[in-house]
Amino acid sequence: MIGQVNNKLFGLIIAFVAVASGTGLLFLLPREAQVARQPQAATATEVRASDEKDLGEDLLLKTRNWKNQQALDFRLPGTDGKTHTLASLTDGKPLMLFFIEKDCPCCITAQPFFNALGSAYKGQANVYGVINSDLAFAERWKKATDTTFPLLIDPKRDLIDGMNAEQALYTAIISPNRIVTLYLPGYSKALLGELDRELARLTGIPPKSLDVSEAPDEITTGCSFITPKKSPPEQENPAASS
Repeated sequence: MIGQVNNKLFGLIIAFVAVASGTGLLFLLPREAQVARQPQAATATEVRASDEKDLGEDLLLKTRNWKNQQALDFRLPGTDGKTHTLASLTDGKPLMLFFIEKDCPCCITAQPFFNALGSAYKGQANVYGVINSDLAFAERWKKATDTTFPLLIDPKRDLIDGMNAEQALYTAIISPNRIVTLYLPGYSKALLGELDRELARLTGIPPKSLDVSEAPDEITTGCSFITPKKSPPEQENPAASS
């Protein structure tokens, strides 16, 4: 099943093309995915080793600073019909959180690898996506991308911002005692291996040696979450009066 990531990704692409051209249901596709023609989206950030100091050092430091810190508490509904908290999802099992920007095409590209991680550690670790959308959109996104793990609904970005997830594809692993043991600002062949090894360490089983041959060599993150938030109608926007 893990070794079939390639085939699943190909099938996913074909499904999206069929949806976009055959039925006209473009709302199933994130906006960038509707117009993107290149394999690598212009909105993605690739942090190569030679450019790490300029492009990725601060990004990597922000996630590293979370290591061994208490995870942020939360209470969010999920696409599985349940309301989840940090305590409920770390009750005797580690938790992996995969942050999804609802309109980000790179999340679609990366999703099969996180499906593989979720399947590999099913029953031994909890794997959840966190998406900045309402429930209806999250359910469509999950169905259209063939995502096998539940999504937490975070339209106000309480958990996303609270965990300093500035871009999509940030991924955190939290231990059963609610400590962040690994937090990565994207994915790559090497970082997927780190996620595999950390889940194996926390669950006490050997690493699954996932097939990551189609993953990028460079650290790749997704679209930015840093967008202006609308002020509540009853409150004045401080930025507008300054």
